[in-house]
Amino acid sequence: MLLNDLLKEPSEKLNYLERIVNDGSKSGFTSIHTTSKETCPLFCDSFAIKKLFCNKQEIVSYGEIPDFCKANSTTDWLYFHPDWINQPSFKYSDISDGESVTPTSSSRTVRIINTDYYIKMSYPGKLGRLVRNLDSCHLLSSIENTYILNTTKSTTKVPEKFEFMPEIGGKILLDSNNSLGYVIRKTPEDVKNMIIIPGFSLFSKDKMHYDDLFLIIQIVKLKSDYINWILHELCYPLVDIFFYCAFTEGIILEMHSQNVLFAFDQNFNLRKIIIRDLESADRDLSIRSKNKQFINFESSPYKCIKMSDYDYHKRHSLMYDHKLCEYLIDPLLDCISEHYNLDIAIFRDNIKRYVQKKYGEELIGFFPDDRCWYKYPNTEIDRKTRLRPFIGYENPFYR
Repeated sequence: MLLNDLLKEPSEKLNYLERIVNDGSKSGFTSIHTTSKETCPLFCDSFAIKKLFCNKQEIVSYGEIPDFCKANSTTDWLYFHPDWINQPSFKYSDISDGESVTPTSSSRTVRIINTDYYIKMSYPGKLGRLVRNLDSCHLLSSIENTYILNTTKSTTKVPEKFEFMPEIGGKILLDSNNSLGYVIRKTPEDVKNMIIIPGFSLFSKDKMHYDDLFLIIQIVKLKSDYINWILHELCYPLVDIFFYCAFTEGIILEMHSQNVLFAFDQNFNLRKIIIRDLESADRDLSIRSKNKQFINFESSPYKCIKMSDYDYHKRHSLMYDHKLCEYLIDPLLDCISEHYNLDIAIFRDNIKRYVQKKYGEELIGFFPDDRCWYKYPNTEIDRKTRLRPFIGYENPFYR
């Protein structure tokens, strides 16, 4: 895709970027566990999600429910992914077609066509490396994290480019045999008229126009001092958002290339960095307790960590060194370095110095003290256990 194309109907172009300018996860599991062909982002640009009708006592609603999701006086209903219908445990018959949607990079998260609303649904089985169930703890975690970040946005210390997609509410079916539920997500008001590009689309090939330059290269070519722009306008704001949320709110964001979107103005100046999928963030109870902040989350112990946990410091490293740096910053810089025949160490060393100078004291006790960084092996992950097989690597590049 060319930048001029993004200026035309940017909202529709975002749908295209999600599906087509997307090389998939570095783990390689994107093509191993995927959805039906009828709902797969690579093969369809729209499909109808389903509605399941039940008695009101069979469904629990949480948070804010927009009018298009509200029940009538006697029955309630919830959205679910069409692939549930083929599951042996699915015994329901009172169903109908729901709204027409376009899939994002994941078919379980869809955008309701011609709206600013997204629906993230549970999925029957694995997508990528994980089983994608969605229970009350996941939904509550989304709403709780949204509340915290909404509160912090009113402070003067929040990074200028920080924005997020609020997850305002949702519904859960009370059925132990089927994990049916969904979260409602909204596009932030102040980016609706901007050009929004998912992180992965900046360094992925357009499958329909393979000869086009990477989007990040096209944008960098507009900058007179591109090295300064990459560092000061792109990379430093990314790490500032991560550490601001971590140290100020005890929210450890999962900022990989799927969860981070970049909002540009018509001249491709970067205005906002948007974080989505708030359910995946960790709540650091030790930091929040130190800050005298609320720690009694209704979704606890889900995604709640504390200093006494065996993997406390490694989880911080996983989210920063692996999710943000290895999955987003590194491929961006690698793409730019290869195009301009530069040594990527030019960028890495500058970012490392920036982090050490600005956050040095706060980093003591935050990351493992062995000077290693950590991630999971490239295997499927069992979300039912907190015991994860971390692998350590020497010499973190970005801290």
